[in-house]
Amino acid sequence: MKRPYRLAARLPLSPEAPFTPEVVKEMLATAMIGPKGRTAKHVVPSTDAVSFLTGTLNHRHAFFFASQVDRVRKERRDRAAKLIDELRQVMPEIVQDAEEQRAKIDDIFSQSHERAAKAVYGFVASDIVTTALPPVELPSNIFGWQWVAPSLHVDVAAMIGSNAAARFLVAAIPKLSGETPKLSAVQTWLKKQG
Repeated sequence: MKRPYRLAARLPLSPEAPFTPEVVKEMLATAMIGPKGRTAKHVVPSTDAVSFLTGTLNHRHAFFFASQVDRVRKERRDRAAKLIDELRQVMPEIVQDAEEQRAKIDDIFSQSHERAAKAVYGFVASDIVTTALPPVELPSNIFGWQWVAPSLHVDVAAMIGSNAAARFLVAAIPKLSGETPKLSAVQTWLKKQG
């Protein structure tokens, strides 16, 4: 089964939209400063372009936040299913021990222990337990920062240039998906795509 996510170390995301036009303008200005401290282009993106980019970034952040919540829910569900399976494996032994105990000491306590063990085993062995666990389907289209990088790079490159756009992505991705890729990884991945 293919995992829809690369579960690399991720910073936890907040449900609040992390981008404002002011934050985006500052990130764009910082991204335009090249590795040697020179400004790549003297460009002032329009207010409409910054507003559109801010909306796009916050919209993508919402997808990543929802998938973060879903991943946590799926991990809990998978853990519960695993524990139920372990309980199904061990309960027959517990029931057998209770039966042996009752056979040795036929008193009210050993009878109630045997009845309780059989009741628990009957419940755990039934399908009701696993069907009661809510299903969690993870969307297969949100892999990580690579999901948003091409379109965002195109949008930002039109404003500040290709190299500066890659630097912008490196600054934006931690707020978007919680991942922290290096500039070289982003640039290499973008080259492979285009």
